[in-house]
Amino acid sequence: MLKRINVYDALIFLLLLLMAAGGLGRGLQPARVLAICAFPIAIFAAFKSIKDLRDYAYEGLFLLVWIGWTVLSLRVARDLTESLKQCVYLVVHITFFFEIILFASRAKRPVESILAGWIGMIMLTIPVAMFEFVTDIHLPISVQESGEVMNFGYTQMERRFASVTFGNLNAYNQVICFCLPFVLYAVLYAREQWKRLLSLAIWGILAYIILRNASRGAMLCLLASGMLFAYYYLRSGRHRILMLVAAGVAALVGIFVLASQFEFLAERLTAQGGHDSGRLENIVVGLQALGDSYLFGIGVGNYPIVMGKEYGIAIPAPHNLLLEVAVNYGVIIFAGFLLLFVHAFHIARRGGRDTMRYFMLLIICLGTSFFIDSGHLAKVHTWAFMASLFVGCNAMFNSFAQSSIPVQA
Repeated sequence: MLKRINVYDALIFLLLLLMAAGGLGRGLQPARVLAICAFPIAIFAAFKSIKDLRDYAYEGLFLLVWIGWTVLSLRVARDLTESLKQCVYLVVHITFFFEIILFASRAKRPVESILAGWIGMIMLTIPVAMFEFVTDIHLPISVQESGEVMNFGYTQMERRFASVTFGNLNAYNQVICFCLPFVLYAVLYAREQWKRLLSLAIWGILAYIILRNASRGAMLCLLASGMLFAYYYLRSGRHRILMLVAAGVAALVGIFVLASQFEFLAERLTAQGGHDSGRLENIVVGLQALGDSYLFGIGVGNYPIVMGKEYGIAIPAPHNLLLEVAVNYGVIIFAGFLLLFVHAFHIARRGGRDTMRYFMLLIICLGTSFFIDSGHLAKVHTWAFMASLFVGCNAMFNSFAQSSIPVQA
């Protein structure tokens, strides 16, 4: 086993695995600390792999511009301490982003290490989540307390939830959504049967956690990624009948055995549907603030103060990755941010069918979950997800890719 990997594979795995610590350590979260400590190794890898990194010239240039723009925005900081903190987080997370790519350029099995890191990370959280569901006892880091009750008109229901180490259930739901494509890609491409079965079992547990946490966005992500996975799996021609039988059994179990567990989600969907006045208010007023800033953005770390005190939003949290980037940093950085994903698409398309499948699984999960949590840019898992996207989309790093096969995604 050790002959199949090297120190760079191990670093990729550890950077992702340590995200299981979530918000523990606050500013000095274990994944951030390792990223800082590993920076000299990343510099060494960069000099050794300069030819392999030409595909990422745009990412390097744009993210350096982003850092410079962020530093300039400190001039309009409402709370200089908070803005400086967010600026430091951005620099550390961009470093984390490039470390994953740089280590992938020197690793023996970079995509396998990424899959193992994400799956290992989420596996560490599962026992804690199950404990929370059973006992309604949560870690001190949780902002939500035991015995939470939600009102649906004249109906009151107890809400058992799991937030693990991530501070709140929205953050944990977001992390689960980020893990789903890696679990599904492992089911599609794992070389050993036991790895496929393990990944499939983990997917089932994550589906259960999503339903118990009653997240509408995470449920949408689960359904969308599951449908795309089913399409790819059936196209692969392997065990089609077995998959249909398994899907039928899962549906029957969900309906007749576990239905009572999902009563809260059903009640929430009935009462609220897809509407959320708080998120809608943030979008409308956020765009107004962006316009008032002449499209340059309100500045790093200013969102809670500007939107809460100056615009009077009751809950000044964007709950939207795209809104967060646009309002804080303006349309120039926002356009550059969107072009990151356009560039990833072109890299994946060059690789062929298997890199396109990787890209599509990640993009559909991001596209159906980017509005679940808030403060995305200040969280390691957002940048880990984007770095993992760029590594797996590149056929040079993805040993599953078959560039001779035409794109069918």
